[in-house]
Amino acid sequence: MRRMRYRDERDALRHRVDNLEQDLAVARKELEAKDDHEQQRRVLQLEERVGALRAMLSDVEHELAQVRAQKPARSRGLVAVAVGGGVALLAVLAAVFLIRSSAEPPPPMPVPQPVVTFAPPPTVAPLPAPEPARPEPPKPPSRTLDATWSAKVTKVTGEAPVKVGATCAVKGKLGADGSQAKVRGVVLQCGDAVLYDLAGKFNGMSQRGGAAAEELAPNGVGQRYAMVFDDVGARTGKPQLSVNTEKRSVALWTESAPAFRVELAADTWSGVVGGEPLLPTTKQTLLATATVAKVNGPAPVRKGDSCRVKSAPAREDKCVTIVECKGRVLYGGEGLGASACTIEGDRVATVTDGTTSEQEGGGDPALSLDAKAGTITVVEEKAGKKWDIALTIDPATGGTSR
Repeated sequence: MRRMRYRDERDALRHRVDNLEQDLAVARKELEAKDDHEQQRRVLQLEERVGALRAMLSDVEHELAQVRAQKPARSRGLVAVAVGGGVALLAVLAAVFLIRSSAEPPPPMPVPQPVVTFAPPPTVAPLPAPEPARPEPPKPPSRTLDATWSAKVTKVTGEAPVKVGATCAVKGKLGADGSQAKVRGVVLQCGDAVLYDLAGKFNGMSQRGGAAAEELAPNGVGQRYAMVFDDVGARTGKPQLSVNTEKRSVALWTESAPAFRVELAADTWSGVVGGEPLLPTTKQTLLATATVAKVNGPAPVRKGDSCRVKSAPAREDKCVTIVECKGRVLYGGEGLGASACTIEGDRVATVTDGTTSEQEGGGDPALSLDAKAGTITVVEEKAGKKWDIALTIDPATGGTSR
């Protein structure tokens, strides 16, 4: 009877193993049809359970074989009871395990989280250090000087305080403003009578402005000035004035009673003023005498004629040059004569103008001046006629700027 019970327990255990193997086969087919993490996990669990029950069955069969070999019935009964109880316990545990596995779904497989990487911030080049502020060049000291032009009354209308023929003086107070000479004050005086003073009081309007031109004196000692100045506007207490010494014209008038008008003829250049010039470029002016050394073609001069040469800086690389022989201007004058030049030391060194009057960009003859070599060449081609002359700078003046 005891052996029968062991066989029954063994058969029951085998039956459960068979059932688990059937469930395992079904799970494997589902895994083949639907390859997902949950089904794969279930197959692995069933395989583990089948393996465990097979191990238990092997132990039971081993114990059954030992019981059969024992003679005492009592001992075999005790062993059979123990083995049967173990088999029954294992069967209960397997059943509970199967029920829990079918009732509770396997825990979800963890979903791998994407790895988020952050790009490093772009490398920003450091801003260059600001350049230190460059100090402004020192301004030249402000200074003024007085220049005087002689003038003579040429016409009078109305109740003027002077008569025709009266000798007058136009007095200008001039100062430097950068590269220009400015008018700071003007007085028109005839004899002891002051007819106009820029600083005088008045009632009404005043529109005024002026400028001056500075050049070395003809002998290179000191400098002289030309002036343009206007002070106009309806007013009382002070006459209106217009001065243009380049045109040798001066006019003084009033529109309020007693109205009058005085016209004067003035010198173009002021008297020579000693001391340092107002403008630094004036000191660099080339002022010299020259003699005609060679003539080719119908030139307006002859060999041996004396000429006056002047070249004054107008800006960094340009100079205004004039060549005048026996009162006749060969180069420059009348707004012409601006050409390329170089300055060495304290004076103009070279002047170059490669176009004649009829060539594009011309207007006056071609010119080549070399103060160091003491030579000047003037070439002209106009109306089908061509001429050229060569001049030699007088060594006594030698292009000296003073």
